[in-house]
Amino acid sequence: DCNTNVLKCGPPNVNFIGGGGQGATGSSVINAAGNIIGVAINGPGFGFTQPPLLSFVDGCDNGSGAGGYPIIGTVLDPNGNPTTGITNVVITNPGINYLPTTTETDMDGNVTQVIPDPDGNYDGEQNYVTSLDDVVVDNTGFGYDDNDTVTVSGGGTGDGTGDGTGDGTGTGAGGAEVELEITDGLITGANVVNGGFGFTDLPDLTINSDTGLGAKLIPVLKFTKVDDASQLAQISQDAVVTVISCIDK
Repeated sequence: DCNTNVLKCGPPNVNFIGGGGQGATGSSVINAAGNIIGVAINGPGFGFTQPPLLSFVDGCDNGSGAGGYPIIGTVLDPNGNPTTGITNVVITNPGINYLPTTTETDMDGNVTQVIPDPDGNYDGEQNYVTSLDDVVVDNTGFGYDDNDTVTVSGGGTGDGTGDGTGDGTGTGAGGAEVELEITDGLITGANVVNGGFGFTDLPDLTINSDTGLGAKLIPVLKFTKVDDASQLAQISQDAVVTVISCIDK
């Protein structure tokens, strides 16, 4: 009569492998559609000499296909000394069918997304403000004009699109704005002028150009704990994202 089905499946573990450092930890952030939209960095670790490899390990094989790579930068170690740690993760493929870990909740407690297995045990939850942190140029393309712009659209709360200002910027979801760097017809960089907030999905980045072809931009979201978000006073009436951590039962 023993119940052998004792494992309650949770979100995939985030593993950082190699890179010469240690101590880095993160939590996968998965939207209601089952896509991994980013990694909330719980601890950046220290001593990395190069970006480590990244893997998502789903113990119950619910989801598949997600991939990405870490970004390293200067952080402070536990003693307050500068070191090199993981600052964010670029998601190159969000995968499919992962157990959602997010709910979109306003400051009045109204939930608008799915909570993971209601019969499971959870070791806590953390509220985050999501914003567009970076835009990675995956392919420079060619033939672009200095006045070409980028439109940020999709991404959930605060969704919207913009036509750009004619100086290489565009506004979009959650108020995000991005400015392109174009050199000799190649897109060599993209700067986030305004990160916006309230994303529950990876936004779409569309380059507005009559002459350019082939460029590819990858959005990178950042997850700031509400307790640490200095802009909380300005967003108190807007949605935040709640990430629930699951444990075995």
